[in-house]
Amino acid sequence: MDSKKHPQAVVSVVDDDKPTRDIICEMVAAMGHKVNQFVSGDEFLQKYTKSPLECLVLDIRMPGI
Repeated sequence: MDSKKHPQAVVSVVDDDKPTRDIICEMVAAMGHKVNQFVSGDEFLQKYTKSPLECLVLDIRMPGI
């Protein structure tokens, strides 16, 4: 696949449980994707840059927002 025609997909992982977040990030990276990881919904929203979001893996049972 030509990376100029198909930019690398970015996967954002939001999970407050470090071991879970680490294994998800390792699996996604092993598939050749770039991974951004966040420990909370608040952190994700503070750092999200309005760029197209290809994939969001989100723990729905976290404290806070």
